[in-house]
Amino acid sequence: DKPAWIDRDRADIAEHLAAIGGELARVEPPGRAVPADDAKLIAAYAPRLAASRAKLGTASVDVVRVHAGKPLSAETRAKFAEEHTHDEPEARVFVAGRGSFFLRIGKGAVARLTVEAGDAIVVPAGLPHWFDAGAEPDFVAIRLLGSANGWQARPTGDALAAAFAARIDHDSVAEPVNA
Repeated sequence: DKPAWIDRDRADIAEHLAAIGGELARVEPPGRAVPADDAKLIAAYAPRLAASRAKLGTASVDVVRVHAGKPLSAETRAKFAEEHTHDEPEARVFVAGRGSFFLRIGKGAVARLTVEAGDAIVVPAGLPHWFDAGAEPDFVAIRLLGSANGWQARPTGDALAAAFAARIDHDSVAEPVNA
């Protein structure tokens, strides 16, 4: 069986996420410039994150900065791009740049959600997914983490992510072609 794309529309994905305890929303930035200091960035967004932190029981907050010209190591990119789950919700607020979440929606079906600056996503605990920002990623995101130990992933061991990676252009925000 070939994997199938479903729920390509952002509104459909947002509705599906909401039904299973996730969220897709817009967050207005506190200003035009992105502070270079992580603590200042988190402080600038703190009022916008307070409700989500309380709702999710966030244990820690960090910032992921990946810049063009400074590629991720193959090992790091593979870690994010491997299908995995989390024991707690995974929440990110994208401050700059873009990337794609691939969310498992049913057996063998995947929804691709391109997120960019101003998008906030909560992937529910236990939902198989992966993230990729292309061969030359360039993004800044604030992560709300349920664990004080940082980002904790449980690989599913399913080769679905690799099957999709071979068929799509991660650097395009255009709708993917059916796999």
